[in-house]
Amino acid sequence: MNVLRIPRWLTVLFLAVLLTVCAVIFCFFQLRVTDNSLSPQLQTGDRVFINRLGSLRRGKIVAYQNPFMPTGVNYCLGRCLAMPGDTLRLFMETSVSDSVAPGYVWRDVIVPRRNQPVEITPWNKGLLSNALFSYEHSNVCEQCDTILIINGTPQREVIFTHDYVWISARGDSLVSDSRLFGFLPVDKILGTVPFISYSIQEDFSFPLDRIFKPLH
Repeated sequence: MNVLRIPRWLTVLFLAVLLTVCAVIFCFFQLRVTDNSLSPQLQTGDRVFINRLGSLRRGKIVAYQNPFMPTGVNYCLGRCLAMPGDTLRLFMETSVSDSVAPGYVWRDVIVPRRNQPVEITPWNKGLLSNALFSYEHSNVCEQCDTILIINGTPQREVIFTHDYVWISARGDSLVSDSRLFGFLPVDKILGTVPFISYSIQEDFSFPLDRIFKPLH
């Protein structure tokens, strides 16, 4: 009885191709840059490589799901400005209860970390309320400047079940960063952006200096 023997090199090649396809499907994918909000690092027409397994770090460019956009068209790019537990300084409008004159001042806001209490203040209660309602499945209403009623119980501090980050995209990308949607759960991060695969400009030029260009 003749047995068909597959050459060893062909078996190795098949396994290599199979592993590559699996890696592309489950570990990596590619996005096209549609604006210049992350210029000069990224430009319109760039195709960027997304690593699903990349470690999330402060200052890293990431792909994420915009919670205010429909599923399937909500992939955005931005920079991770603050990590869970970081203290973020934001430029905020003062309220009537503030001890300073009406206008805008810098306020320190803690980015929620899982199981870490966050004190409720007049300037962070809106951000906390949004995260609680949107991602923690909590019923929230405001009682005063330093108290939130969460699921019927007045609270002066909040403990979250998710880790959160703050995403920044400069320019006119208000619609796609934390200035609009506030704190973003880490599980909404799709992956990190280690490099540009290639770029096709509006005039159909193909800049060679952007092929496999690393991003920092």
